[in-house]
Amino acid sequence: MLVCLYCLQWKLCKIVKKAVGARGIPYVVTHDGRTIPYPNPRIKVGDTIKYDFFKGKMMDLFEWRTGVIVMVIGGRNVGRVGILEKLEKHPGSFDIVHVKDSAGNEFATRRENLFVLGKGTKPAVRLPPGKGVKLDVVTDRDIRLSKIAKPKHNQNEKKVYVGTRYAKKTILPPRVDALRKKTREKTRLLRLLKEQERKASANKPKVAKKKKEAKKKPEAAPAEAAKPAEE
Repeated sequence: MLVCLYCLQWKLCKIVKKAVGARGIPYVVTHDGRTIPYPNPRIKVGDTIKYDFFKGKMMDLFEWRTGVIVMVIGGRNVGRVGILEKLEKHPGSFDIVHVKDSAGNEFATRRENLFVLGKGTKPAVRLPPGKGVKLDVVTDRDIRLSKIAKPKHNQNEKKVYVGTRYAKKTILPPRVDALRKKTREKTRLLRLLKEQERKASANKPKVAKKKKEAKKKPEAAPAEAAKPAEE
């Protein structure tokens, strides 16, 4: 799922189906199961839309065409990012597309495996580390050897988060650790404030309480005389 990392108010959805439903209402279906009625007439299967969670509407449209930046979401090249170069149509079989990444490497995959990330060469979301470029065997080996030669602090130590059993050492995530520190500081300040209030109340002179005057109860009204019985 490709979601905006800054606001978490929208996400990118791939169109997998376009049809006309009951009573002639057109609709499209996205890859995550959303059904959007009355879509933009320009939308085609394979395009990507920018969907707003709160409004439930489409914010932008990224059309599937050559020259746009795409990500491979299936096949052996999954995770790679590049520019769509050309399309080869094979009637009765799978259409093949050719993609070229930022390092100049070209590869081919099926048309259904592509996910459009934006307009032109600028993606609408933040790319993962490495920018979707697949390293060759030699470069990957050199990077691994350099990490082993110059290890970082606790590089090979297994991180075990709080809440797991059989944990020899518990390591909190950074956000949780910062939140706990703030909570401890607030608790300490509240404790100091309560102690100051207790000392201030103890030093105050005691004031004698005034006795409340007892209220006299009103006397009961005399009972009405019984009426004589009718003859």
